[in-house]
Amino acid sequence: YDEFEKPKIIFPDIAIGCRFAFDTEGLYSTNTTYIMPIDTDQRYLIPLLNSSLVEFFFRTISAFIRGGYLRFFTQYVTQIPIRRITFTTPTDERTILANDGIALYKEGKRAELLAFVQELLAVQPEQSDVVHDVLVHLAEQMIDLNKQRQIAVEDFMLDLKTILSDTQLQKISRLWTPLSAPKQGSKGAEKMYATTKQELGSLAERQLDLRDDIGLLNQYQWEYLLRGRLSGDYNLARLMRSFQQLQPAIAALDQRMATTDQLINHIVHRLYGLTEEEVAIAERR
Repeated sequence: YDEFEKPKIIFPDIAIGCRFAFDTEGLYSTNTTYIMPIDTDQRYLIPLLNSSLVEFFFRTISAFIRGGYLRFFTQYVTQIPIRRITFTTPTDERTILANDGIALYKEGKRAELLAFVQELLAVQPEQSDVVHDVLVHLAEQMIDLNKQRQIAVEDFMLDLKTILSDTQLQKISRLWTPLSAPKQGSKGAEKMYATTKQELGSLAERQLDLRDDIGLLNQYQWEYLLRGRLSGDYNLARLMRSFQQLQPAIAALDQRMATTDQLINHIVHRLYGLTEEEVAIAERR
């Protein structure tokens, strides 16, 4: 039990993809999750395990269950290849170089940062310890952005609770479930299918949950989904104002997280020495 109170990685038994979370609060988890105790200086594992490359690899070894979900049993997780880091760069030089890389990230210079990483890995001896430090910073940014998003989503949910009943709020917790392709000759179903595609675009092909996906919607899609999910008496004007006031902050955080996550993936590709062809295979999901 004392392992739960140490810094650790928590991950679910069943998940649609890699969902490794870092906990330093001594949380206890139930039998639907596993834990991996680590030292705080092993935080490098977090961006690595959540990368698209590791997920691609994991899909080649994990058992699948209905819906394409993966099983994160120990027998599979222990097969994940971890890129070893050589900690040889002098401390002062390592700090300066890591700060240079972090500055490029803060300035939004993505291409320059990736070129910087490539240079660090090409020198002899390689300076993978600097890349390690940059990845740790990016992982910490992802954790912080997720916390900010959680607060922003809770603010939105609290506002919705002042507008909707508990039953109505429950109804929109799932905003959209993809429609099956209509049978030929079914004019009503064909019209609904076409209308949905027009209103939601590519989002019509995926499940949309309120908390997870609100940042993806524009106000017209929000209104369309509300009209489809809610019936009876509700204040649409207030729901639209709530969206206009609180959703942009969530959308901005989603965009920053997506950009940072993609950057982590590209750095991991370089860390593992993938060619462009191999990257294309790993990203073809």
